[in-house]
Amino acid sequence: MKKICVTGFIILLVFAQLQAQNIDKLKEKYRESIVKAMKKYNVAGASLVLVHGDQTIWTEGFGFANKANQTKATADTKFMLASVSKVFTATALMKLHEQGKLDIEKPLKKYLPQFNMPSRFKAKGPITPKQVLTHHAGLPSDILRGMLCDSPEDFTQVVHYLNNTQAASAPNLIHSYSNPGYSLLGHTIQQVSGQPYAKALQQTIFKPLKMKNSGIYNGGTYPSNFTQFYNHKGVLGQELPIRDIPAGAIYSTANDLGRFIKVMFNNRLLQQHTRQQIFSYQNKDIALDLGNKQGLCWFLKEDAQLGQIFSHNGGTQHVRTQIAVIPELALGGAILTNSSNGGKVRKVLKRLLKEYAQIKKLNTSKKIKPFGRDFRKYQIVKKDAQDLEKYAGFYANPSIGIFEIKLVNDTLQAQLGNVFGQFIPTQQSDFLVKVPGPGIIPSVRMSFQNVQGHLVFIQTQATGSKELLGNKVSLAPLDQSWKNKAGHYKVINKLPGETLILSNFQIINKGNHLLLQFKENVTGSSQSAALQPTNNREGYTLGLGRQAGTYFKFTKNAQGKQIFHIYGYQMVKQ
Repeated sequence: MKKICVTGFIILLVFAQLQAQNIDKLKEKYRESIVKAMKKYNVAGASLVLVHGDQTIWTEGFGFANKANQTKATADTKFMLASVSKVFTATALMKLHEQGKLDIEKPLKKYLPQFNMPSRFKAKGPITPKQVLTHHAGLPSDILRGMLCDSPEDFTQVVHYLNNTQAASAPNLIHSYSNPGYSLLGHTIQQVSGQPYAKALQQTIFKPLKMKNSGIYNGGTYPSNFTQFYNHKGVLGQELPIRDIPAGAIYSTANDLGRFIKVMFNNRLLQQHTRQQIFSYQNKDIALDLGNKQGLCWFLKEDAQLGQIFSHNGGTQHVRTQIAVIPELALGGAILTNSSNGGKVRKVLKRLLKEYAQIKKLNTSKKIKPFGRDFRKYQIVKKDAQDLEKYAGFYANPSIGIFEIKLVNDTLQAQLGNVFGQFIPTQQSDFLVKVPGPGIIPSVRMSFQNVQGHLVFIQTQATGSKELLGNKVSLAPLDQSWKNKAGHYKVINKLPGETLILSNFQIINKGNHLLLQFKENVTGSSQSAALQPTNNREGYTLGLGRQAGTYFKFTKNAQGKQIFHIYGYQMVKQ
């Protein structure tokens, strides 16, 4: 018996040594991969942490926090988290929910009585904190006026901006990512806890977890050991303070994020029932989400080996970040970068988690049904023009405005932005895409579905992920008063020290709708939105999802000039 025990112990020891060697090889593989990607894409610095249970498996910095003086990035270098900040706002709010100080299912107005945003969807019920947490409250996607500023307004001013606009959609209609929503949640944390948001985070999360290198940056001198920031060419850039602190202005380090990730797997910060609520599929009944899954704040993807992966990305002018946890396997990690192209580097995180799980033989107990179709196999069918005619018409997309799907020679076709495509019917009742040059693209399918009263145009990837490209809309000729609103507009309510996120506004008369075009100053790209009048001076942007349903109005100043109000901006016609 003693010999058997000794033999068993030796086998276990050898197995543990082999695993350790494999993990060392894994680190070296990803160290090389990260450094190679950083060099290729001009990413100056990055920092990473990998956590399993209560153990930090790997934490390391790469490249430089400051290229000029050759200060290396380490696991204790402070990076802006950008929208990963929302995870901390959600955690603090859920702590209050756990303590019985608020109920995320109750109306938000109960805890934030200042919130009085008008809505044309009042019959759909009041907005709740839970809907805000999951981006299903129907709030505007952004209040852009004052978002980036040398000395930003207090984020609690967001509620007043919202009270002067309108709801973008009905609650629980569709996922529509909202930054001002998380400012409302931060404001709610202040109201309910009776202390400033920053102090509430310090008392609830940072201090108990010994996250000594985490906090809020809202302008002024950077804290010690803070990274510099770099653009896509690797040139030093300026990261401006963000007004919406609870949505994007927290900073942290890889080591501190490792401490935070660990408590997602135990009761030290939140009780099990609270964590189960956070890490659960919240939007399964929202048909227009097309099966894209959401937890409370965290985005949910499923993997046959790993099970449910909850993650959140972040991005500002020069920051790209990601945090991911797999609660069932007690596995998680984070990656922080200080460069505009950091998104090319952060992609390694989920691959790292998967390979680590394979080495440790970690597998989900859940039965994850893989996407069942092989897009490489298809059969083209002929459809009568009568069957296709119902799909022809105008469709709204929040980023490009209006596109038209036409029926030409018994074939549906459309120009989406700069891409022209024909849609070829298949036996599976969807459509292949045929483009000039490459021809048929087998990796995607297009389809039309009636969902909650909307005829929607959907793109499905070979992985099964779906994206709503547009919803069919009815357009009528504009009357002369609306045609007269066409022209160039200039922002006139810019705050001192503000950097405008959007500029070069132009309203174009398209005959049956007005098209708002503008430049997105952070990326330099051009975007468009279709304006739908509801009366002689108000309306909203067409489409479904993020940036859709944005309220706008026209007024006149003392000189009789047209003033255009949208995104918090006031603009005068030139």
